[in-house]
Amino acid sequence: MKGIPGEVRECWFGAYQVMEKYLKDRKGRKLSLDEINHYMKVAKAIRLTIELQGKVNGVYGRLD
Repeated sequence: MKGIPGEVRECWFGAYQVMEKYLKDRKGRKLSLDEINHYMKVAKAIRLTIELQGKVNGVYGRLD
């Protein structure tokens, strides 16, 4: 998974490691262009979520 940061690949939401599960569910076959594009969009959404979590944590930390 070139170009996808480790923190994105290893991110968990609920009981799932999202990026790994997406690929595991499609194991043994070629991904279509639409599936690849969807995978990249999910990766971007996770990356942005991680960034926002960092900002929220920073603000929350200043509330004490």
